[in-house]
Amino acid sequence: MNQPITALVSYLRAAEILAEPLERQDPRLSTTLTKAAGEAIRAADVLKRLRDFYRGGAAPPERVALGDVVASTVQAFQPRIRQARVTVHVRVDEDVPPVITDRIGMEMVLHNLLANALDALDEVDPPGGRQLEIHVRRDRDGVVIDLEDSGPGCSEEIRARLFEPFVTTKPDGMGLGLPISRSLLRSQGGDLRAASSRLGGACFSVRVPDHPAPRTAL
Repeated sequence: MNQPITALVSYLRAAEILAEPLERQDPRLSTTLTKAAGEAIRAADVLKRLRDFYRGGAAPPERVALGDVVASTVQAFQPRIRQARVTVHVRVDEDVPPVITDRIGMEMVLHNLLANALDALDEVDPPGGRQLEIHVRRDRDGVVIDLEDSGPGCSEEIRARLFEPFVTTKPDGMGLGLPISRSLLRSQGGDLRAASSRLGGACFSVRVPDHPAPRTAL
């Protein structure tokens, strides 16, 4: 998979160069190409991170402000959020400290959860019915990110098996995103849990410890 991703980045960079001399260029073209190239590079980083993780390699932890990671994740989904007419509310409590964690791993987890929430909200009729709330808060064990949606939710039977590989409610889903996300978090002493949302759909809670924990094997 790394080869086509590398080729994609090269083509996008070439398109940026070719677009520069255009006299009647849409000003959004350069920005869009730059963002596309950035996402392709991020995909390559994610692929490398997963490969290292399952080989037992630990990513170097870094000081991360989870509110910033949430903001950048939501920004990456803005075109889809606008098109789907989803109302997103993000709240970051003032007392939330930075944590020492694997930033790329956290981005992977949040991208997966946000994509799942938007998929669920596709089943809700707008306007006004598609709500997503993200709350970054502190608790006694570390920092928690709650993602709540107003989608249809899932049954107790499915929720009990959500983190098992290949369990999915999507016709085209593989059922690997949630198990991988939980494994990444637990390897650093964190966790991922699911519950019902007060908005009527699902609530996923990401927990990250205040202090880095020794990496554990799968």
